[in-house]
Amino acid sequence: MSQALVVQEIGISLAAKDLNPSALNPDFLKYSDIIPSDWELARPPVYTNQVVQIVFKNGLSLIAQPNRVDFVESVPTGQDRDSQVHKIAQQYVQKLPKVDYQGVSINARAHTKFANTSEAHRYLTTQLLTPGSWSDNEAGPVQAAIQMGFPQERGQLNLSINQAELKRSETESEAAILFSGNFNYELEGETPENRLNDVQQLIGRWDSCIQTFEKVVQRFVQSPTDLLIPMAEAV
Repeated sequence: MSQALVVQEIGISLAAKDLNPSALNPDFLKYSDIIPSDWELARPPVYTNQVVQIVFKNGLSLIAQPNRVDFVESVPTGQDRDSQVHKIAQQYVQKLPKVDYQGVSINARAHTKFANTSEAHRYLTTQLLTPGSWSDNEAGPVQAAIQMGFPQERGQLNLSINQAELKRSETESEAAILFSGNFNYELEGETPENRLNDVQQLIGRWDSCIQTFEKVVQRFVQSPTDLLIPMAEAV
């Protein structure tokens, strides 16, 4: 098993009522100073009745729906993390303070690679899960996924662990285990001003959340044999 954990994506989601996805477009983002004026599109924006997606060449994407807006940033492999996603999210809130924000989610995805699919499957089903009769299946290997919750001082880290294939090209891929985590927060405060301030403070905690996510996931990557999770046998 590979010991290298790679954080590949960081995201911030803002839940809100009655958003107008079509209002989110590159010109609005630039003229409102939400994004720098020199950012270039990676491809033309996607517009539908319910979803708008805008992707920039620097790896940052914005996805708007009627009840939420997502800011997602791809982290280049092998480079120091110099995230801008929190700055863009904070600028968005600052420029649109009248939106009825409902909550904030800090999200992260990371992976660790394996030599092949069989090794990744064996890690998930024999090291993170205790083998048993549940894993016997004549038609083929049992597919497994794990969902866990780690309570925090405020909120909870929800973590999912899945087997995955990472695309290297149109014809090549690599076996991996994917770790997806999110911290979901409902807003606190009696007044709109207090709730708006809470949004900004929660966004400002992004780095602490990502560090917590990495610390938790590293336990699985570095010492998987110490973390066997028994699956109860049927009685």
